[in-house]
Amino acid sequence: MQPLSSLICVLTFLSLLFLSGTASAGVYLEDKTPDLVRILPPPPADDSPETRRELDELLQMQRDRTPRDVEYARANIQIGVLRFAAALGDEARPNKALPASVKSLFDAARADEKKLLDAAKRHYDRPRPVALDARIQPCLELIVNSAYPSGHATWVFMAAVLLADMVPERRAAIWARAEDFARQRMVGGVHYRSDIDAGRIAGPAIASLMLASPRYRADAVVAAADLRSVLKLPPLNEARKAAATGN
Repeated sequence: MQPLSSLICVLTFLSLLFLSGTASAGVYLEDKTPDLVRILPPPPADDSPETRRELDELLQMQRDRTPRDVEYARANIQIGVLRFAAALGDEARPNKALPASVKSLFDAARADEKKLLDAAKRHYDRPRPVALDARIQPCLELIVNSAYPSGHATWVFMAAVLLADMVPERRAAIWARAEDFARQRMVGGVHYRSDIDAGRIAGPAIASLMLASPRYRADAVVAAADLRSVLKLPPLNEARKAAATGN
């Protein structure tokens, strides 16, 4: 089976698994709550060799980081679709506002995603790196919740799937930006690598449910048209036909 087919099968399975969750009204996920605990591997134990290796990796990154690295990590604290502006091209740079329909769509998706994320964080209750090794010196915002899974990583990988579905021509740049954004949580000393890896699983799984939601799809049609107009791209159906035929 080809890698893409395998990913589609996995996400379909996860969607079916999620839909057996408990009731909790959301914007796009209707009355079902996907339970991330049912699909994520547990984080390494606090006293495990795996956690020790992850802490050592963060200490090495801390030794290597420069003032410019710190500045860049801090510039990537805020969550929002504008984090992808550079990946979308010159027409989407921060000085040119994205359409309100796009911001509204991603804000609503974030609201649903955060409910699922917060439940998983409460369940795993993993201490932040600084709580296990006092030599860790975080350089980002004050953190009061648990580490696993990474909220920034979960959001950015969910957003990458949704945005790439709207602008498939920029898929590679969107995913590269997502990886870069998530990595800054390690540079900043607030997440272990396994927290980021968990977000890489959780985000696309949540996105697969969004893409199956009639309410999401209705709003996404409008947002995609508005976004593609700003980016000076042809209608999405034309782009998908071209991709399907290899043109």
